[in-house]
Amino acid sequence: MESRLTCKKCATIDVYQTEFCHLAIPRVLPWCSSHHFNLRVYAHATLITLWSLCKRNQLELVLTRYCLIESLMEFNEENRFVVCIHSR
Repeated sequence: MESRLTCKKCATIDVYQTEFCHLAIPRVLPWCSSHHFNLRVYAHATLITLWSLCKRNQLELVLTRYCLIESLMEFNEENRFVVCIHSR
């Protein structure tokens, strides 16, 4: 009985997290190309946090719907090293 409740509770949490990410990502994404630098940085940080939440909790619906964000995250990771080299 306890394991069933735990599974139901996890499923409910996944539904809420999926719903939250489905609502949040489209609202944050346009701000990632804002003209204001500070706003753009906060939007990128928020998007990175949301994406890592989706990956950590394996929210497959969100990961497949917004698969383009995965490319953006890979691009950021690859270029972070380049920025560190050029800033020295």
